[in-house]
Amino acid sequence: MAQGRIKRLQSAAKTHAYPEKATELTVCALCDRPIPAALRDAHHLTPKSKGGVETVFLHRACHKQVHALFTETELARQYASTQALQAHPEIAKFIQLIQRLWQELSRAPHDRHHEWRTPTLATLGLANNGPQARTVVLRQADAPTCNLRFFTDARSPKCAELVAQPMAQLTFWSKRLNWQLRVSALTTIELEGEQVNAAWERIKQSPARADYLSANGHRRAMLSPDVLLTRLVP
Repeated sequence: MAQGRIKRLQSAAKTHAYPEKATELTVCALCDRPIPAALRDAHHLTPKSKGGVETVFLHRACHKQVHALFTETELARQYASTQALQAHPEIAKFIQLIQRLWQELSRAPHDRHHEWRTPTLATLGLANNGPQARTVVLRQADAPTCNLRFFTDARSPKCAELVAQPMAQLTFWSKRLNWQLRVSALTTIELEGEQVNAAWERIKQSPARADYLSANGHRRAMLSPDVLLTRLVP
C-alpha cells in the first residue's frame, strides 16, 4: 500500500501544471500589477484539495484576499478562472482599493501637504528596550516594485535596530481620506551606490544637510523598506 501511494504522489508531482518560470516582470493575473519576486505566489485556480493542477501567479496581497473571501468549494465550483474572480464585486473593489492606495502613496513624496508623506516607523529596540516609533519622511513610492524609500542618518538608532531586526511596521494616517494604512515591511539599508550619492547631492543643497553632517564628514544612508503586506484598517 505504501509503495502504491508513493507512486501516485510521484505521478501527481510530474503532471502538476505550474506557470512558466517567473521573471522579474511577471504580472499578477488578477490585478495586472508587476509582482516583485519576494511577493509572488502560485495560485491553484481549482484548489489542490479538489484535484486542481493549473496555477497562475498572483501578488501575495491578491492571493490572501482570494482565500479570505472564498472557500475551496466555492473556488472549485464558481471561481476556477481569473475572469470569474475579477468579475466578483468584492475582488473588483479590492483591486480598485489597491490601485488607489498606490496612487496616494506615489503622490505623498511630492506633496508636502499629503498626510501620508510623514508616516510613523516602528522598530524593535535594542537591548530589550521594546518597540520604538518615530516619524519619517516618505521620499519615494514605487508601485511596480512595491518599494517605499526613506532617508536617514547612518548613525541613527533606527539603523542599528533595523540591522538587528529588519522587520518593521509603518503606519500612515490621513484625515482627508479617513484611512489608516498599516504596512509590514522587510527593510534594507543602502550605505553607498548611485541612488545614495544622488540623494546626498540633493540634500547638500537643502537646509536638511545640517542633520547629516558631523566634524568628521558626512555619513548617510537610505532606508528602503520592501512592502510585504498592506492592510487597510477602519
